Amino acid sequence: MRIVTGGGDDSRCMFHKGPPFERIVDGTGEELAHTRGAVNCVRYNNAGTVVASVGTDKSICFYDGKTMELLKKVKDAHGASIYACDWSSNDEYLLTCSGDGTTKMFKSVEGTLIHTWNVAKEQQLKSPDDNSKTPMGGMQMGCAFVQGDLPVSVGFNGKIAILPLPAALADTTADEKIQFLLGHQSSMSCCALDASSGSLIVGDSDGVLSSYDLASTNISRFESTELDDETLQNKVHKGAISSVTTLESRVYSVGWDDAVRISEGKSKVTSHIKLPAQPSSIAGGATIVAISTVDGIVLVRDRKIVSEVSGLSYKPLSLDISSDDKFVVAGGDDCKIHIFAIATDFAMEEINVIANGHLKPIHALCLSNNGTMLASADVRDVCIWSIPENKSEPWTPLIGKGRWCFHAQRITSLAWSLDDKVIASGGSDDSIFLWSLTKKMKRVHYPFSHRGGITGLCFLPKDGYVLCSVGVDSCINEWNVTANVAKTFG
Repeated sequence: MRIVTGGGDDSRCMFHKGPPFERIVDGTGEELAHTRGAVNCVRYNNAGTVVASVGTDKSICFYDGKTMELLKKVKDAHGASIYACDWSSNDEYLLTCSGDGTTKMFKSVEGTLIHTWNVAKEQQLKSPDDNSKTPMGGMQMGCAFVQGDLPVSVGFNGKIAILPLPAALADTTADEKIQFLLGHQSSMSCCALDASSGSLIVGDSDGVLSSYDLASTNISRFESTELDDETLQNKVHKGAISSVTTLESRVYSVGWDDAVRISEGKSKVTSHIKLPAQPSSIAGGATIVAISTVDGIVLVRDRKIVSEVSGLSYKPLSLDISSDDKFVVAGGDDCKIHIFAIATDFAMEEINVIANGHLKPIHALCLSNNGTMLASADVRDVCIWSIPENKSEPWTPLIGKGRWCFHAQRITSLAWSLDDKVIASGGSDDSIFLWSLTKKMKRVHYPFSHRGGITGLCFLPKDGYVLCSVGVDSCINEWNVTANVAKTFG
């Protein structure tokens, strides 16, 4: 048995045989075939007869798989560090990828270049200069041959490039385009359902906004016409995205760059509004978007701020707006729920306060679809309130504190089913709970739903009860909970 290891500091490839394993070569030219930097990847071919290594010195080295004799060295195979390599199933070709944004295919041992895919250039909206640097997001960090010897590579921006085989090796045309598979690399921080396009809009902590098609399960990323995305990382915010909502076929997102960015359809972010303070959440009504910040509440209509309440004695942590744009509910770090009426000129006035509903700061609020109930949550309790016709009158608790109190950490999201019969709650404890007012003493628990916690929930417009969740683990989960709802709640 042979084992080859590549060094991160000494540019060496160490060869061992065993077990017990011992060095085969010691200090000769074969170990020092790479001249500088790190050896990033070493790969035996499938037959075990040849070893290939690539590294920072831009070279590819081929060795005899048994004696470790250096068979061939290809210098300057790429224009930058080579990060990975892989063999085809018949051992005839070696696939390499590099920080220069290209993926290349070489003839085994001979080192003859067969084909080059410029993956980074394929993603750029404008033709780059010949001497321009490769965008960081376009750097190719990993590559492999998958089923049917189909070459693929992965960029720094997380895009998986499916590379068409050259015409000489397959029945394809040489000008066939590279296809890309997308996703999220960092923690997903929020989600919202866009019923007009049948998509789930998802934001993450890198400032990337994506659209998940519910029918095809394909994911596409939003692009910004305002931010010059020279890095090819598809960031539409300059910081993490805090919350997202949809209204009139537009997508509104807020982030740590203290701005609300507005997208047309599900592809382009075309405008933004600078906010007076850092936002925490956003919700859409009929024609108005409500935003909570660390300093107050802002109303946006037709891409401009139409009303603002600032200088509050508490920090709004969560909020929701009624479907008729008549009132806003805000949950504060003072453990209270504040109700604001919206006048015809969009002026806001606090008309009611639920003072004793929670013992901890309120991190999630969600109005029912029919507008008659409000769900609220803190670090433990989920409470349900009946909304009176006159919003200034007392709001009656249907479920008070101490009843639905089975979360172990902060509750980050709430969602009502389309018929308002089931409420879902997700928290930082990795758990999703289902509740129902028809059977108040029962619950459905889905533990370990997302590693690191749940950050967004919504029920999908499908037959039965279908729930979608996003979390810190960068995953989108779709749950068909119809059977469990019927069994538990009847």
